[in-house]
Amino acid sequence: MALGFSDPTEPFKEAFFKLLAPKILIDPDLQNQTLMYEENGERRPINTLSSGEREVLNIAFDFILRKPSDCVVFFDEPELHLHPELLNRLIKTLRTSGERNQFFLISHSPEVIASSLEDTVIFLTRPKPSGGNQATLLKPGGETTEALSALGQSVGVVALGKKIVLIEGKASSLDTKVYSTIAQDLFPELIFAPSEGKAEIENFDRINETVLNRTLWGVQFFMLADRDTAVSYNNESAKFRLIPRYHLENFFLDSDILASCFEGQEEAGSWLLDAEAINSKLLRIAHDKLPYAASLIASHKLRRLVGNVSVMPGGVHSMTRDQLLEAASQMAQSEVERVTGALSAEEVLDAFGSAYDSLLGKLADEEAWKKDIPAKPIIAIFCNEARIPPGRLKNLYVKERLNNLPLGA
Repeated sequence: MALGFSDPTEPFKEAFFKLLAPKILIDPDLQNQTLMYEENGERRPINTLSSGEREVLNIAFDFILRKPSDCVVFFDEPELHLHPELLNRLIKTLRTSGERNQFFLISHSPEVIASSLEDTVIFLTRPKPSGGNQATLLKPGGETTEALSALGQSVGVVALGKKIVLIEGKASSLDTKVYSTIAQDLFPELIFAPSEGKAEIENFDRINETVLNRTLWGVQFFMLADRDTAVSYNNESAKFRLIPRYHLENFFLDSDILASCFEGQEEAGSWLLDAEAINSKLLRIAHDKLPYAASLIASHKLRRLVGNVSVMPGGVHSMTRDQLLEAASQMAQSEVERVTGALSAEEVLDAFGSAYDSLLGKLADEEAWKKDIPAKPIIAIFCNEARIPPGRLKNLYVKERLNNLPLGA
């Protein structure tokens, strides 16, 4: 008889597709009591999904079975064990299940917070001495949010901890690991977060004013940068520090420690077990990279002089088209004069010549060159000749260095 009942599996099939598309849930295998899905035309049992996929299905299917409507739903730390994209799909799927539900997500995930700013995000600060309200409403706009964005962060980064150290650089994940390893015992309260913004912090003054020199909702921000940043060294402050060597890699050039890293891994007689041979190799690579190093330093110096080119006029809101063009023309002429003055042929030649001569002199000093000659390419070439990945060498080096620190250092 055609009784007009809807297929009870439809809500589950719809949720499955929202979560795991292009996979689709198909009719179950009744004989084996197994749920089945299809991918690329192939039928597979549900237990072949990844653990994260099965986790979101368990949550979503349980939610559908409860048929919640007019409910307040609390979801504690939904990010646990889930890929950010899978988590985002789960939240969207739950929101479309049932009617008139209100969701509270309790999370430490910057991704969850950042993706929810257009809804309502409440940040709980530490207890206040006055006993005042600890709840602070986070908003997507504002100067602080823009400044954090320039550093490759969202306002959701406040969920990581109470003292956050931003590591400047485009590819700083390994740097973050190194800093965290070194500081974990001495400063366990510090959280190191990679900043995937521009390598040159061109708008440093605004960032310093709106982020580093303020306590945001009980969270303090600090920043650590290589000395190749375009920021003037005069801008160093209590919360912004340039490391005392050109690159982080410049701290990985001690030949004695490098030789120790290869003990038990290389056969007797290998040059990698001889500190003097390693030092000679590093010095040879540094000589070969002298033109590159001088160019890098001179380019950074000139970039600091020139800075960003800006032709954005002020007070444009009420201008006519002709007035806007005139203002833009004046800005362009001013920028051309400024850049031309800083990039004269004489200035460029002087910058490159001075950098080359200075580095050449430092190569005669066994220790001075290790501080000031950019070491990223040196370490890369050394690791290639030593047949070891740079990341592995750095891990071995840090471990060896920490093991040999004097007691209490």
